[in-house]
Amino acid sequence: MYSSTFEQVIGSKLTGGNGKSCSEVICGANASCTMTTQGAQCICDEGYQGDGIQCALPSAMTVPTQVFSDGPFGESKRAKMIAMVPFDNNRRIAMVYQNLERKKKGYIVLGTIEGESVEWSAPERFSGKTEAYDPIVVAQGRSVAIAWRDAESDGRCWARTAIIGIPSDSRDHLTWSDPTNFCGSKRKYISQNFGATFVGEASDTGAARFMISFADTDKDTETKFGNAYLGDMSLHYETPDTILPKIKLTEVGKFRFSETEVKRLNVQRL
Repeated sequence: MYSSTFEQVIGSKLTGGNGKSCSEVICGANASCTMTTQGAQCICDEGYQGDGIQCALPSAMTVPTQVFSDGPFGESKRAKMIAMVPFDNNRRIAMVYQNLERKKKGYIVLGTIEGESVEWSAPERFSGKTEAYDPIVVAQGRSVAIAWRDAESDGRCWARTAIIGIPSDSRDHLTWSDPTNFCGSKRKYISQNFGATFVGEASDTGAARFMISFADTDKDTETKFGNAYLGDMSLHYETPDTILPKIKLTEVGKFRFSETEVKRLNVQRL
């Protein structure tokens, strides 16, 4: 009786809601309350593991490894604007960054967690001929979507998608779509203005729908507002005998979600 009452007082577990608002919840140490579809829930803070009542540091951390090891003798190590995301049930990592030693182009590496270490793929450029500012990445299943700006200010925004593991025996191989400029002509931007997520589950082939939220500006009135780009990524085989498909990125539409200026966007799938 005491145990169940104590849990009700301290806060909810990840598997259940507790109260209509966070004001009704008291979370354990190293945990915070957030509103979910199940009501107010206590969730462990970043870097901690547990049920929202008991949260502790992981029992083991991976062994530090050098990630940026491309270039002559593996000496290309300078990077900035790094973003990363776990996927495949936290067994893999996708990381994007601006490579300062390669004319500020955007690169991606894939990590596979092996015990207490991470095995990294060779860096691969995703930004083509453009520079990459504030890149973000989302990954789900075999699908990857990246967004970036091509200038620090007054830049255009780009999106590119890829499917991992084609052919099937190539764990880290990325098959890319062409980059698409999803916000049209030049816009004025500030740092950290993209947010992205996949919408629904990706198929086994890697086909998926994703959304990118961004700060937009009306080119005629200079009015600033929040906009969202919805895109579909799909596979296309030119002939029945084609081994490697082409990845196609199709715009579903743009949807304005805020009539006022937005900054530091973050998108979470519920």
